[in-house]
Amino acid sequence: MINVVVRLITFDLDETLWDTPSILASAEKKMLAWLDAEVPSFSEAYLGNQETVRHSILADRPNIHYDFNKIRIAVIEEVLGQCDVTPVDANELARSALCIFHGERNSFETYEGAEQLLRDLSEKYVLASLSNGTSEVYRMSLGNYFELSLYASDIGVRKPNPVLFQLIFNHTGVSPAESVHVGDHPIEDIEVAAKLGMKTVQIERPEREISPLADKSVSELGEVYEAIVELDQ
Repeated sequence: MINVVVRLITFDLDETLWDTPSILASAEKKMLAWLDAEVPSFSEAYLGNQETVRHSILADRPNIHYDFNKIRIAVIEEVLGQCDVTPVDANELARSALCIFHGERNSFETYEGAEQLLRDLSEKYVLASLSNGTSEVYRMSLGNYFELSLYASDIGVRKPNPVLFQLIFNHTGVSPAESVHVGDHPIEDIEVAAKLGMKTVQIERPEREISPLADKSVSELGEVYEAIVELDQ
């Protein structure tokens, strides 16, 4: 049997390189504080029915399900409307609120060892990232290690749709068999990558099951490099 040399490592971002729930909570808190200063009744209305509004919006506009930014703006606009804000003002406030949200969303600390891992891997492999989230990795030092970073909101589909992976293969000229994907989600990361023919490394998280399709599973980022070296033999 001929061993295929690994040339490309792809990474998920949220919950793989940084702790997303705490970031989102902090960003939303800051956004709500700003909106409350503009519309004092907002956070009470928002926290009381945001999930109901979100489900209603996605039922009416399923074409935006892949874009968390569009969903967030639509939810804020709807709740502002319930607070008697005019549609024009609601749109302006929602877009400003999204800027506040992302200002906090993109100011966070990565998991320990994340940058060192990317630095070490980049000396031997081509690196790319693909994410369903909205963190702008190119705004931080980690972004320097990725040849390509794709977001569901830019492409119009979300993982586990394989299109994001296929675009990376097309861009780099590397085949799935020559690639390893690193991520935390058993379906959106590991299952889709494995079915494409990639090798896989799953980051263990308490809320995630380990996929039976994972070639390797690790408890922390410090173990990823060695896992990839073992797969590249």
